[in-house]
Amino acid sequence: MRYRFSILIAILFISCQKSPVVKSVELNQEFSLKAGDTGIIKDLQGSLKVVSINDSRCPEGVQCIWAGSADVIIAIESESTGAVNDTLRSYDKPVITLADFSISLIEVAPYPKVKGQVKDKEARLFITQD
Repeated sequence: MRYRFSILIAILFISCQKSPVVKSVELNQEFSLKAGDTGIIKDLQGSLKVVSINDSRCPEGVQCIWAGSADVIIAIESESTGAVNDTLRSYDKPVITLADFSISLIEVAPYPKVKGQVKDKEARLFITQD
């Protein structure tokens, strides 16, 4: 009986896991991806995956010595670049320029608050072809 209960709990846990999203994104249009999500870029015959989002920005209503940074780690794959991993940083590196296109970090949302940790951060990005 105890064994069956453990199996039931394990099945419920696995079924509640969020699946990564794969969606089509267009050049010169803002789009949003969460960690684990992938954007298929038709015009560049490639893809962009948000591997993780790390947010160390100073929370609203708090006075900090440093403003902090929101870092978006991405994996890009296209015909012109091959496979590339890089990091967009809100503080000092919001744009990455590759062979024939650029990726810009518009914002990471939601902005940190003093109380509670937000799990589902989302990166708003923009891709332009050079």
